[in-house]
Amino acid sequence: PVLTTALSNLLDTPFDFIVCSLTDTVSLAAIAALLNDATGRWSWSSQVYGHCFIAKRGTAGANASFASALNNQHITCIPFNDSPTPAWKWAAAFAAVAAVSLRADPGVPLQYLTVPNVLAPPSASRWGLTTRNNTLLYGGCSTWTVDVSGSIVIENMVTTYVTNTAGQPDNSYLEIETLFLIVFVLRSVSAMVTAKYSRVKLAADGTRVRPNSNVVMPSTIRADIIALYRDLEGQGYVQKSAEFAAGLVVEK
Repeated sequence: PVLTTALSNLLDTPFDFIVCSLTDTVSLAAIAALLNDATGRWSWSSQVYGHCFIAKRGTAGANASFASALNNQHITCIPFNDSPTPAWKWAAAFAAVAAVSLRADPGVPLQYLTVPNVLAPPSASRWGLTTRNNTLLYGGCSTWTVDVSGSIVIENMVTTYVTNTAGQPDNSYLEIETLFLIVFVLRSVSAMVTAKYSRVKLAADGTRVRPNSNVVMPSTIRADIIALYRDLEGQGYVQKSAEFAAGLVVEK
């Protein structure tokens, strides 16, 4: 109840990275509600977004069962076992490293980044490639390896979303970068439209206006959005600008 009350006060507070030390059912339900697409931070009425990082101690199978049951594209689970470092520190360390990269460029994969201040489990408790791929990644868990110096290195950061509403496997939101790319593009479009047209009169397409009348029409805004999308495509953030243009609707 305390966590739920605290989170309700953060519905419209802008920040992108959440680290939760709690992994009980009630706490994670509160996180899911906070980040809900229809009524939470990802909804049309909030548009402040955000992503949550948690860590879970346990076997590979137990972690995969736990993460896949969450099935949430806004939560990333870091599994580990037998490390002396507490779970909350695992979550915080991975989130911090991810944040630096995602803020710099949300499209760059998070692979091969070293995670400081986290002690690796003993060799016998580290998961092999087959377990990491078949059990953890397909079970909604992120994976990591240990380099020659004994440091933790990110292998792949994924979300816990593994199946769609029909219960079928779905990799639409598998990679955490996908969610942050969506946010980047949405904010880029919003910033451009707000900066150019927040204090401009809106008229229907075809309206005859005098020069310097401070009037804009939907077709002009649409052209600017398409131009921005093409620029983002040139920078490697999006693709298929022709399909985007064909499907874009801007109307009064």
